[in-house]
Amino acid sequence: MTHLVVEILADIKEAVKAVENIKSLVTSAETKVESARKSLDIRRNDLDLGNKNLAVSSNALTNAINTVKVAKEEEGRRKFLITNFRPEVVKKTKDVEMAQASVRDLETALQEAVSFLEFVNPADNIEYQEALGKVKEAEIALGLADVALITVLKNQSEFQNLLDSYEQNLVNIQTQLETNEANQLEAQKDFDRAQQLQIEAQAKYEIALKTFNELSGDLSTLEANGAAENDKVLQAINDLSVKTILAKKIKDLEQTVKGLELTVGGLTAGSSEIVKRVTHLEVGADDLDDRAYVLEKKVDFVGRSKRLVIPNIFSSNKWDSPKL
Repeated sequence: MTHLVVEILADIKEAVKAVENIKSLVTSAETKVESARKSLDIRRNDLDLGNKNLAVSSNALTNAINTVKVAKEEEGRRKFLITNFRPEVVKKTKDVEMAQASVRDLETALQEAVSFLEFVNPADNIEYQEALGKVKEAEIALGLADVALITVLKNQSEFQNLLDSYEQNLVNIQTQLETNEANQLEAQKDFDRAQQLQIEAQAKYEIALKTFNELSGDLSTLEANGAAENDKVLQAINDLSVKTILAKKIKDLEQTVKGLELTVGGLTAGSSEIVKRVTHLEVGADDLDDRAYVLEKKVDFVGRSKRLVIPNIFSSNKWDSPKL
């Protein structure tokens, strides 16, 4: 049994060594898992930041697109307004030209009337009054024409100013539209970069998550193996305890056997005396048989009418049937 104990001790040492190795591997695996967890947290934060940046870029791009859309709509309205308003300005310009021509004609007529008045003899009252009346009529007509010219000039100026304003607004809108379109291009580039970074962050996060899960799985396997090896150590220790107790019992039995052997030796030495006594008892038993036979005869003689059953207790064979 001693060699079994030695073997179990060797098994325990090997199991303990295996447990220590697994503990070392578990410690290393825990370090790797912790590192992977930190990396996963970093990647998750990067992914969250990427998603936020992508959302911001998307909103900026949407706003830029809407701004360009509004600017284009405003440009369209201004072009439409200018297109429809320019004929009015042209018309007003023609009205001015006509009024100016009318004024020039009336100025000529006035000059002619004045010249004619200079040639008229003031003594000729009738002719002079007629010539003077034509001059006054020409002056009145010229005055009215001047008023009309001023009115059409004012209208034409107002319309022209409006047209100039519309055209300037159109230029400003087109300039702003160019700026907005440039901003839209930049917003699109920012969105594309943010989207690419988000895709890269997503890929890195998935890799980090996969690594973390794999390392966690390895750690769980190592922990399970460690528990199994630890159970082996406990089982080996339990076996050692059982074997040790068994070995002690065997040793005690060996001591008991030795004691019994000594006792048997003593009994063997006294057996011859016992045999002698048994022989003496057998001789005495034969004598008792003889006496019983004599007694039986005497009883038979006294009364044959009665059948007596007397067991032969003195027979050398105690299993003989009793004699009648």
